[in-house]
Amino acid sequence: MRTDEFEELAPELRKLMLRVGLDFFGNRQDAEDVAQDGLIRLWTYCERLDAGYTLEPLAVKVAKNICVDMYKRRKTEGSAIKADAPAQESYNADAHLQTEEALRNIDMALHILKPHEEKLVRKKHLEDKSTDEIVDETGMSKASVKSILSMARAKLKKKFRQ
Repeated sequence: MRTDEFEELAPELRKLMLRVGLDFFGNRQDAEDVAQDGLIRLWTYCERLDAGYTLEPLAVKVAKNICVDMYKRRKTEGSAIKADAPAQESYNADAHLQTEEALRNIDMALHILKPHEEKLVRKKHLEDKSTDEIVDETGMSKASVKSILSMARAKLKKKFRQ
């Protein structure tokens, strides 16, 4: 996806991520932080996506992850001793790199799957669709979808253990 294509989608993606942040934290300031951080993460990742890939489900997933990270960081910072402040700052600086590396690892791991397995895993975990929605979209039986997802997860777990 080209940068100009992303820039066209950015206002809508920002609204989605802002809504996730508002739902999670209940205040505008934190929601703005979620939206800004999310747009930055998506922008750095978008060049690796095909132009036809829909970013909305990924934006929601990224925003949710940012909310959880912010919550955990605040909880940790609240109990941290003041002397540990420099260590906390380095953790925050590395969080973006760790997320980017995790996304690269997931992308590489997905390529070990068969095309139909990868398609279902992307629908389930990146687009955040339910099994019933996948059944409706693919026309496959629910048992088949569950079975394929289970086998694909097993392959991915094995790959990550290596």
